[in-house]
Amino acid sequence: MTLTAEQKARIEANKAKAMEIRRQRETSTSGPPNPPRPQVQTTNQNFQRAFNSSAPRFNSFRPPGRGSPWRPRNPNGWTRPGAPRFTNPHFQPRGNNFFNNGNANVAWQKITTNAVFLTIHDKENFKVEMKPFCREVNNVCQAHPRRIFLQASKTWIFPWSCYSEVKSSIAAIKNPPIRIDEPPSSVMEFYRRERSKQDPDPEAIFLLKEILWEKLYDYQKDGILKGIEFGGRILIADEMGLGKTVQALGLAFYYRSEWPLLIVCPASVKGSWEKACEKFLPGLCDVVVSKLYGVNQRSSRQVFIISYDSLAGKVKTLVDQKFHVVIYDESHMMKDNNARRTKAGIELSKSCSRVILCSGTPAVRGPVELFTQIRMINPKIFPNYNEYIYSYCDAKDMGGHLNVKGASRCDELQMILKEFVMVRRTKEDVEHALPPKTRHMMILDAKKVDSQMHELKEAQKRFEGGKPKDFKDNLMEFYRVTAIAKASAVTSYLENEYVTKDGVKDKLIIFGHHQVVLDTIGRMLENKGVRYMRIDGSTQNREDLVEQFQEKEGCKIALLSMLAAGTGITLTASSIVIFAELNWNPSNLTQAEDRAHRIGQTKPVQIYYLIAHKTADDYIMSSLRRKMKNLDAISLNTGTFKGATMSREETSNKITDYFESLIEDDNIKVININPRRSLLGAAADNPVGKEVVTIDENSGEERDDFDDDVVFIDEKKKKDLDIDESDVGEKKKEAKDDFEIDEWEEDDKAGKKDEILIDEWDEEEEKAGKEDDFLTDEWDEAPKSNLGLKRTLDEPNVVPSKKQR
Repeated sequence: MTLTAEQKARIEANKAKAMEIRRQRETSTSGPPNPPRPQVQTTNQNFQRAFNSSAPRFNSFRPPGRGSPWRPRNPNGWTRPGAPRFTNPHFQPRGNNFFNNGNANVAWQKITTNAVFLTIHDKENFKVEMKPFCREVNNVCQAHPRRIFLQASKTWIFPWSCYSEVKSSIAAIKNPPIRIDEPPSSVMEFYRRERSKQDPDPEAIFLLKEILWEKLYDYQKDGILKGIEFGGRILIADEMGLGKTVQALGLAFYYRSEWPLLIVCPASVKGSWEKACEKFLPGLCDVVVSKLYGVNQRSSRQVFIISYDSLAGKVKTLVDQKFHVVIYDESHMMKDNNARRTKAGIELSKSCSRVILCSGTPAVRGPVELFTQIRMINPKIFPNYNEYIYSYCDAKDMGGHLNVKGASRCDELQMILKEFVMVRRTKEDVEHALPPKTRHMMILDAKKVDSQMHELKEAQKRFEGGKPKDFKDNLMEFYRVTAIAKASAVTSYLENEYVTKDGVKDKLIIFGHHQVVLDTIGRMLENKGVRYMRIDGSTQNREDLVEQFQEKEGCKIALLSMLAAGTGITLTASSIVIFAELNWNPSNLTQAEDRAHRIGQTKPVQIYYLIAHKTADDYIMSSLRRKMKNLDAISLNTGTFKGATMSREETSNKITDYFESLIEDDNIKVININPRRSLLGAAADNPVGKEVVTIDENSGEERDDFDDDVVFIDEKKKKDLDIDESDVGEKKKEAKDDFEIDEWEEDDKAGKKDEILIDEWDEEEEKAGKEDDFLTDEWDEAPKSNLGLKRTLDEPNVVPSKKQR
């Protein structure tokens, strides 16, 4: 493109005008020098005026660029203890001019001087990193006689014994100014302290190998030996299904001379621990469940199993009994500092010599939830909570609220956990490889989801625009109404995809949360003659039901509550897991997934999440992805939804296809069944489970049992129906929905503003004990009702088919 003479002249004129404006600005900026301060006689009146704050003053001019409005008052840049000295909590820039040391969610102050990072390399050495490169620091490191240079990472390595010498040498550099970032003082002292390695006791290890060694995989043997190396205080955090129970029992059996053994677990899995003791330690222990009978008569055969509720109520008695070996199963239940069971667990662990924690998901949302568990293992590593959260949780002041849901210095924390606290192996790491697990995101047909329901719209409006003080109540209501809106769509999907005339071909595991969802699915299965078993908060005989599902071919479906049956059971008879609802905590989902994906599974496991757009699912999914990202940064996540396949439910079904095929016949009336029809209403009036179409004789219209929407297509309107235009409109609708899916996958803006409040709601729900309402010792004493479901035959809680009835 060639410029004309007129365009060139205009460009030159604009350039000259811009240069003139620049010269004027520079002249006004430099300005005249400050006028001399007038000489004032030092009378008493003038002396008082000179120190009067309201009197006018002549301030010296400070040219722009020499200061910054966001510079903190503290010259070190941080006003709270335990944080990096050059980090500014009130300014979190983004861009290439700021450094985060390779850690997620860490915002550093704009660097005006050279930064040197002293970080952990391994048990014997620490490393020195420079950002940006500083020749003076490099010369100091190069001159040290015990230096080691790593070419790949461009860092210097030194023994921990040289830490003080290297730090002081770097701090002595005056030009250029150096800022030093180092780990918490307690961590440095812990690494610099000489630690003696504990060798296994020959007699105890011989007995352990005689009794249990042949039953273990190699990685399980390594886990027990690691626990012995740590002195019997360890967090076994292997992924679900890899045998944490047998490793904990093996390590506890090594210290059998210090028994009786105390096992603390959720009330729902006490029976599983009792069976595990009988299986792996047959004839070697006397198990007492829920009671402390005979604890005064101390014996190396005694094993007591209690729940977390009993621990909170009897902690003083347990401390007085002087237990030396204790196992905490599902230790992530003690992640809250202020919870009664957490305080009781910490108090008991102080009096025990051996503390064994087991959890496949030790942190649900981020590193902050590891603090109490680390304290129970070794309180000397992180004695100060504030120091921990500012170093590893990216603590931020959010206007009076301290947000500790982030993650920072993740590589360093991961190293500390690996070296002194935890052993963790995933299913990909172990030698005994399991079949693959694949996640699928299934978008339910929008026509079948009652997203236009007035109650759902009102709940969403209150959730998005309500007052902060009402946020938790609004969120709960939005979650509850979403379950009602999804119930019929979920049931329709299950019926179309898995239930045939001949029944169910493959065994299925279906998880839900709300009773309305479980009841709706259960009613559909009964109407179709499908035999299933159900475990929810009122179920008493979990072990019997699990055994029937595992061994009997006639029991095709396990209908489970996510919280009541998400842990402590094995359901490897099925390789298909379907989530009818979501949950706020990723650990609840992964725990439930691995009821099928564990040792004993021989088929690839398929996980299906049923998602409904324009409901609470959109907000929950955004929150889940953020939490999984934080856990993945410290290698405690069991996967994300990034690799999950995304698909959409077929919009047509057998019934609608049949009626649509009748359009070609002009003599037949066309009836379009309402896709939002509720099985809750239809099944109540139709015991055989068939679709019911109600036609008004006067108007010739069909009215649905669930609402008053008219869905009848009249003969006159049928003639105006253009099939081609309908197809085009449907394609446009699908394209629009595809755009919404992509936008939902890539953009989390919809849920970012609610992340903190959602996490707060999660914590308060756990504090209130809602997750453990069904996990009480009252199961052993007072049977509860079973929600009115008929339990017949000799197999309680297994719903028989119609033929059997």
